[in-house]
Amino acid sequence: MLRGKELEAEACQLYKLIKGGDVQEVGLCVDNGCGSSPDRLVDTKGLLEVKCPILATHVGYAINNKSLVSKYFQQIQGQLAITGREWVDLFSYYPGMKTIIIRVERDEAFIEALQSALKEFCVDLDRIVKEIQ
Repeated sequence: MLRGKELEAEACQLYKLIKGGDVQEVGLCVDNGCGSSPDRLVDTKGLLEVKCPILATHVGYAINNKSLVSKYFQQIQGQLAITGREWVDLFSYYPGMKTIIIRVERDEAFIEALQSALKEFCVDLDRIVKEIQ
């Protein structure tokens, strides 16, 4: 995580050079009591999620792009659910290496199941909080 914090701004500048568009830093996005913090908003429809892994992990993502998507699938679908955006560019960055950018669209079936599970969780949490007060 510290590595990501150190390299995120550099990675976002490179992303903007490669892809163009309006890339804006954002804080916590909230919808129906749930929150998410994507790394950046992109134009009016997208998000950017930056990963700055160690070299071996980055090379692994380059060899198998699906591993990058599968590792962060729940996170990025949650971000899409909360922000209402249409896609996320998942960006793996390692200085001096080829960058990896994979656009991931909304998975409506997954988002629906996630929202249902979150509602159930919140009901359970409220019940537990009332019991211990």
